[in-house]
Amino acid sequence: MRKILLIAVVCSLLFTVQAATAAPLSITEQITISQEQYNVQIVVVGDANKAFEADLELPDGTKIEHNNYDGNKYMYIEMEEGERRWLINSAAQGTYKLHIEGADQSYSISLKEELRRPNTTWRSPLNTEVVVQASSSLSLKWDVNGDVEQTDRIRFYLQSRAGGAAMLVGEEALAAGQAELTLPATIEDGQYKLSIIADNKTSEGQQIDPEVTVKLQRGYSAAPFKLLRVIPEGSAASILFEVPASLPFSGGYAWLTSDSGEEVALELMFQQLEQLEADESGEVKRYAWSISLEEGTYTGKLQLTYDDGMASSLIDIPSFTLKPRDWSKDTVVWIPEDEKIHSTHIQVQLTLASETLVQLVDSADGLLYEQQLVPAGDGVIEETITVPISEGDHIVELLLSDPAGDAISYSKRYLVDRTPPTLTMIQPQSTHAKLEGNKASGFTDTDSIVIANGQQLEPDESGYFVIDDVGEELTITVRDAHGNETYFHWKEADSGSKLWIWFVIINLLLITAAVVVIYKLRQSYHK
Repeated sequence: MRKILLIAVVCSLLFTVQAATAAPLSITEQITISQEQYNVQIVVVGDANKAFEADLELPDGTKIEHNNYDGNKYMYIEMEEGERRWLINSAAQGTYKLHIEGADQSYSISLKEELRRPNTTWRSPLNTEVVVQASSSLSLKWDVNGDVEQTDRIRFYLQSRAGGAAMLVGEEALAAGQAELTLPATIEDGQYKLSIIADNKTSEGQQIDPEVTVKLQRGYSAAPFKLLRVIPEGSAASILFEVPASLPFSGGYAWLTSDSGEEVALELMFQQLEQLEADESGEVKRYAWSISLEEGTYTGKLQLTYDDGMASSLIDIPSFTLKPRDWSKDTVVWIPEDEKIHSTHIQVQLTLASETLVQLVDSADGLLYEQQLVPAGDGVIEETITVPISEGDHIVELLLSDPAGDAISYSKRYLVDRTPPTLTMIQPQSTHAKLEGNKASGFTDTDSIVIANGQQLEPDESGYFVIDDVGEELTITVRDAHGNETYFHWKEADSGSKLWIWFVIINLLLITAAVVVIYKLRQSYHK
């Protein structure tokens, strides 16, 4: 199917079908196409000073709204004030209706038949090699037939014979038929393939390959850039390279081929780069470009593009292998699990499926642990790491790195406080012999809990607490959010003297009973 016309101008057969006069605010007009045509325009003309719009209804009853249409099939444009056009890619035979909404005015409806699509025939140079030196240019010629507009262009590109990006090196009006092309000064010496794209009313344009090699011999080569290394990182890789500090590049490309034969083209945007620390001379800048790829081994080429749109020569990307690891087979357990702790040490229990570099880094105390763990045989690695931890706020990060460059990190926050919570007793004091009202009370920290004789209670917003029905003995444990504890114990001082009184009373009763028994025995004897 032919592409829809984006701009329609003169050189078409125009015939007026009918005129609508004294139109109301909403009217419907129609026009008939006698046979199927391509690139047809239906034109609605009204008063230039009065606003209006027109929706299109197809012969099968489908209504196309002026502000909602498929741009591959239809196009609604306002050529100038007072004129609206519907451009139809493929117009079937039948009657088309125009539903016009707008000011009360006169409208005329007309049809512009199909425009002939421009077709370009390349003439010169053709099937040859052209040498361009410092003082020379490229002489180009072509023929074009069809309905050519003044805005139609023909564009010329050079691409290194070694591959890489095609560079736009010039353009000319398509109707001119010839051009004397002076190439940009920033194209390096070398051999290039010439290609052409001519406007022909399609989005892609007419692609032309004249089979011409342009050999530049102007004595120019850009300051070289250098690839430093490629660092595999599991399913990604970092390409490190350096460029002269004066090199005005804006992006680039990487062309990669995997060991399975798959080809991958990646475009580099300057904003994607991470600038690395440069050398002390300041003459070069270093960058890292991170790319994500499927598992496999890759080789390729890297090319930079300059601010003026020209491209550098290509440099080789050495072979590198990406082998992502399934980290779900590894487990990490932090001990303790709580964030607020009072421990002097923490532990990390690891179960690792294969060889791993393990690093444990503390935001406060730096590197705590680093070890390359290797399994015995084909078994898994089970390791428990125990490290000290100081008081304060810590972010502890666990870094696991695979020999293939894949990595994963885990982090854990610990708030370490080993200061016991405060406990101020109102009553009983340790010197109190008795408890008034059988109640105990006191103050502690607001984030602590109080456990009295095995029963837990929370202090109020000021830290105050009351314990009912204490009895003769009281044991209090105060525990804060970090697990620190403070203890208090109290017992009535006179509880022992009560036992002594009962002991004395019992003994007196026993003595009295014994006296009574002896007295009665003596009376019985004298009788």
